[in-house]
Amino acid sequence: MKENISHFTLAEIERLCRMYEDCQLSRLEETELEYVLLNTSLKSPVSTETRNLMGLSSKIHLSEKDLGSRNFRIKKIWRFSAAAVIAVVVLASGMVFFRNQSSDTEVCYAYVEGERTGSDEARELAMQNIARAEQFIQTVDALEEAEQSKVNHFLNNSNLSE
Repeated sequence: MKENISHFTLAEIERLCRMYEDCQLSRLEETELEYVLLNTSLKSPVSTETRNLMGLSSKIHLSEKDLGSRNFRIKKIWRFSAAAVIAVVVLASGMVFFRNQSSDTEVCYAYVEGERTGSDEARELAMQNIARAEQFIQTVDALEEAEQSKVNHFLNNSNLSE
């Protein structure tokens, strides 16, 4: 298929849609057709019917910046959540750490699941949470890298089939 979907004519899209309806497309070609139908502004009764058959009528149209990854919004939410968790953990551990250093007479406590813990235990818990948050970010980055690899593979295969 063509790399840039703007080069597709309505007749080409309709021909691909008919081939899809006749079960003449490979799995890769079906995926490419789905990509084209989601990202083209050309519409006809045949393409609309194929969109509905593929279940694409409920999917959103991707903008140009989102074309690199279909899970752009999900990744954005995960990153925001991870950043929020890290910020809370860093603030909490910073408050515990600096409060202990400002005065030797003050004692800090943290409540974990309703039980009171000492400042050393609170610091250790905060460090564990930071480590888990960092591990989570690494996992999200690895998933993002894997998804990008799939997209690149898809784009490379679509270049070969032209």
